[in-house]
Amino acid sequence: MSYRTGGKCARLLRSFGYAAEGIRACVGRERNLRIHLTAAGYAFWLGWALKLDRMRFALLFLTVGAVISLELVNSAIESLVDLASPNPHPLAKAAKDMAAGAVAVSAFAAVLVGISLFWIPDRLAALGLRILTSPLYFVLAVAALLLSGWFIFSTPEK
Repeated sequence: MSYRTGGKCARLLRSFGYAAEGIRACVGRERNLRIHLTAAGYAFWLGWALKLDRMRFALLFLTVGAVISLELVNSAIESLVDLASPNPHPLAKAAKDMAAGAVAVSAFAAVLVGISLFWIPDRLAALGLRILTSPLYFVLAVAALLLSGWFIFSTPEK
């Protein structure tokens, strides 16, 4: 295959670049996406720490992907509504509320999926005890929480 400027491969690569730019813009502008990304990071770490099997990890990937995707779509809808209707309008409000509702439904479902995936009481107890009794793990946990707060709240909103 050729990587010519106008070739199919080049166009495909450019389309991935545009997608990455959209994700980067959303991360920079949308605090809620940063919250979801942070929660996803903790969920993947917890899955690793609890030694989840492949099927549970597959469900986790699908769940996180759904929430992140809907947050990106919600942000795109909000931007389009703001562009099309710079002044308040009941239909503009309804469109934004519906898009936000879709994210809320997926986030609620993700919490339920998380409970069902991670509810392994003996492993959770052992992990909690390890974090609380090891100075290194405790400091790392506090540092992770501080970094998460910085990531979520340090970037100014649109």
